[in-house]
Amino acid sequence: MFSKVSSIPNAWSPSASIEIPEDEDSSVIGDAAGVVGDLTSEGEIEVQGTVEGNIRSRRVKIGEGGQVYGEIVADAVDICGLVEGPVVATMVSVARTARVIGHITHRELSIEPGAFLEGRRPWRLHPLEDLKRP
Repeated sequence: MFSKVSSIPNAWSPSASIEIPEDEDSSVIGDAAGVVGDLTSEGEIEVQGTVEGNIRSRRVKIGEGGQVYGEIVADAVDICGLVEGPVVATMVSVARTARVIGHITHRELSIEPGAFLEGRRPWRLHPLEDLKRP
């Protein structure tokens, strides 16, 4: 859906072409960007800006300036910014700069001293499998 841009023309115009490598499997929401809607990727999504919607991906990184207002479902989640909503992942890492308001369902969880967490943190052997049950 979104990809890293390998080169941007010097003078950008609507007709200018931007090369996007086909082998890239990560998407970045930059610090000046805001997205309203759900994001889905088979690769990695990095959020430096704002997302108002749910994210489903293999790996999700929320940068220090990143903000997510919605559910995150991924194999691995690294949080350095703000998340308001539930997180369901096999591995979750919460940095000291993070602010999480919502439940974190996980198998592995690391929390740095200084991180702000509000919500339950239930452990599950297979957290992603629980989502598939009716």
